[in-house]
Amino acid sequence: MNAAFDFHRRTSLRQTGLTLVELLVAMVVGLSVIGASLAMYASSGSSSRSGSQIAQMSEDANAALSLLRTHVAMAGYSRPIGTTSTGLTKLYSGQAIFGCQNGLSSTSTSQAISKGAVLTCEAGAPSANDTLIVLYEADTSNTIPTAANQGTDCLGNGVPLITTDPKGNYYLAENRFYLSANGSLLCRGNGTATGAPGVPQPVVDNIADFSVMYGVAEDNNSGGTAVPGTFAKHYLTAGELGAQADTNWNNVVSVRLCVVVQSEDNALDQITPYRDCHGNTVTPTSWTPLNAAQAKPDLRSRRLFTSTVVLHNRAQQSLE
Repeated sequence: MNAAFDFHRRTSLRQTGLTLVELLVAMVVGLSVIGASLAMYASSGSSSRSGSQIAQMSEDANAALSLLRTHVAMAGYSRPIGTTSTGLTKLYSGQAIFGCQNGLSSTSTSQAISKGAVLTCEAGAPSANDTLIVLYEADTSNTIPTAANQGTDCLGNGVPLITTDPKGNYYLAENRFYLSANGSLLCRGNGTATGAPGVPQPVVDNIADFSVMYGVAEDNNSGGTAVPGTFAKHYLTAGELGAQADTNWNNVVSVRLCVVVQSEDNALDQITPYRDCHGNTVTPTSWTPLNAAQAKPDLRSRRLFTSTVVLHNRAQQSLE
């Protein structure tokens, strides 16, 4: 009896384990599961970064184009003050829009159309430094006024009161839009004590290129009298339209805006060429992020966005 119990006890306490083959199979299965998990994590992280960059570029493009559309749509606006045999008479009837493909000349940057200056553009081939200038009467309805009910420019600064027009006094906004060297869309208004252009401020970052095309209407002949057209027959660059005094600027009835927006940081695996607003293929090289001491390869992603805006106050000019 005791011998049988002792044999049973030794048998039940005998230790068992895994064979070498079983250990190897378990290790292979475990490593496969870990590898798949890491791959899913890396893919998820890359997809999340890509989605974040796309969202950032879309938001920046929407902000830039919304701002530009708002001001361009008001180009040439002014209150009607009477009627004539041909239509309405506006308080401000001066230049509504002007632009330069290479930016303003150094002699013109401190001058203003609203102060009677005739601006000139830099010569040369088109660059990424298009300048768009928009003028309109600024009042308490189309701008956020100051405490003194003074109209404001694109930066919220009070614009000067024009007192030299025989038709009456009004606040005139003159807003300039162009790119900075580090890729920010700048606005420079005329909200200063002298009415000259003030200090430019960035309004939207991450803009790699900015360009403008102008829709030009042709005069229609009615009984031998030239009547301004109301819709664009063709689109021209600022250089093709000519100098500020060229009459073509009076026939601009729409504006086609183009911006190339780039991601805030590197998002691609390799340097990738992109097409700018002028139709050129650009291959980025390197860039130096803000607050960084050294340049690094430019692996930022870029997308091109366009928008066309009708100048309502010009498209209805035949009624004026």
